[in-house]
Amino acid sequence: MILKWKCGYCLDVNESDSTKHHDRNVCKCKKSAVDLEDSYMWIDGKVIEISRNGINVEDCNFLN
Repeated sequence: MILKWKCGYCLDVNESDSTKHHDRNVCKCKKSAVDLEDSYMWIDGKVIEISRNGINVEDCNFLN
């Protein structure tokens, strides 16, 4: 899975890939981070999800 997200503090946009193990993606201000794995997702800070696998979250009413 590919998760596109942005930091709720600095608005830096990042991508996390579940196939990259122990890959902690951190925003520019270092207040938000995501470690996405096949079996879990670790989130720190204020993470705003933009899309999963290219599907825009705002277009999916069932996710809200």
